[in-house]
Amino acid sequence: MNLFAGDATRRERLALFFFAVGLVASLFVLVHPWFDVTNDGSMYVLTSCALLDGEGFTYNGVPFQIRPPGFSLLIAPVLAAFGTSFLALNLWVSLFGALGVVLLYAYARPRLGWPVALLTAAVVWLAPAYRTLCTQVMSDVPGVALLFLCLLVERWSDRAPSVRRELALGLVVGLSFYVRTFLVLLVPAVVLARLLRAFGRPRDGETPAQLAKRLSVLVGVAVASVLPWAVRLGVNPAPAPAEQTKHYSYATATWHADTGDPASPRLGVGDVLARVPEQGGEVLQHLGGRLHAAGSGVGGTAIALVLLGSTVFVLVRRRESAELFALANVAVLSVTLHFLPRHVLPVFLVALVNAVEVVQIAGRRFHPRVGSAAAALVLVALLAWDFDLRPRWGDVEESHRFYADLAADVGSRIEDDAKLGSPYGFVYAVYLDRPVYNLGFAVERSGVVNTVEALIDNHGLNTVVLSPAVPRDRPFVEYFAVKYGAEPVDGVCVARVRP
Repeated sequence: MNLFAGDATRRERLALFFFAVGLVASLFVLVHPWFDVTNDGSMYVLTSCALLDGEGFTYNGVPFQIRPPGFSLLIAPVLAAFGTSFLALNLWVSLFGALGVVLLYAYARPRLGWPVALLTAAVVWLAPAYRTLCTQVMSDVPGVALLFLCLLVERWSDRAPSVRRELALGLVVGLSFYVRTFLVLLVPAVVLARLLRAFGRPRDGETPAQLAKRLSVLVGVAVASVLPWAVRLGVNPAPAPAEQTKHYSYATATWHADTGDPASPRLGVGDVLARVPEQGGEVLQHLGGRLHAAGSGVGGTAIALVLLGSTVFVLVRRRESAELFALANVAVLSVTLHFLPRHVLPVFLVALVNAVEVVQIAGRRFHPRVGSAAAALVLVALLAWDFDLRPRWGDVEESHRFYADLAADVGSRIEDDAKLGSPYGFVYAVYLDRPVYNLGFAVERSGVVNTVEALIDNHGLNTVVLSPAVPRDRPFVEYFAVKYGAEPVDGVCVARVRP
């Protein structure tokens, strides 16, 4: 299977070789050794450690079901070899980032020509948002690498249609789902794109029955690949309502009044669609801000509309799956409750390629070379506008050192038999390298702080750790100070709550 251009010139091959070498070499200056602290990143590390310890895909002993285990499995070899080394983990994710821009180049090359496609890949690699995500223990960057892999396999399968190729495509998309669930949207996108092209430009010699057979193989294999996860959720569900996580599942977060309880009242379609004005606006803001900052005002909105308008234009022109996938993502992100700016990354990358293509098409109306020159000028301007090779490094280092020092202090003060709880223990557990049970989500649900007492008893906890310097811990500091005399010492409270 050749996913790259078979007609590449010697000059192009050399350029791509040196580009790949430059990507790897740049990792020595673009990857930092700190944990960019996020709850999701902590959960990936902790669930991966549980897999390595033979506890299955669990978090604090409970089956984990907010997302599939793909990324946790991807980082497991790094954790097994290097322990919780954030330099190793960040480097591993960044290698997927490098692979992602090479695959983006291969995807964009037939549309843009190799020089502009290579420049587009370089601009993405150096974009602050991409740089930030490449040094987070998160699945977003591996997810977009898999997205472009799937799009390239889809292009390969459509080049010489056969049942064997559709089977390969369905398998690649289905397995990619386990790393980033949004990739399952590629299945309807590919099916719809092929139906649109068949309706407008029927393939020579292919009957509707043959097309239906190919599409049924694609859908069937993708569904069969995802089915084990669905079976696992049904056979071994987590207890409800959720106690150790805020959401029970993304489906529950989207469709139920209580995001942590699938037994809570189900929302109607109107309730979910009512999120569109506000949340759709947020999607536009972060798309217009190139993800690293909300694109407020006329400028940010204009950029977002250019990106989405270019995507619609290219969709009408080409009728391909990438554009349908991007627009489907915008629709889903506009209604799902758990939206974060990083979720716009795949939309932004597909839309950026489309916008560059539109600039080329407009320029070629004057002269063939004007299009490429105009596209290159826009890309260089975007690179100069956003240029920041080490975005947020100061903040990330400060946060990392704060939690490392906090954990060292806690570790020196807890007793040998300590079984730990914390209002929100994700990050404490990563830095302490031991389980820390979450007490805060149950309190959020009940609205009563002394709900923590039942959790302490149920899990056999005897020590609670928290810090007034951690914003989410602050509402609990007074309770543990009054009830257990846990006054902060050097900014840390360690409360022995049970014998």
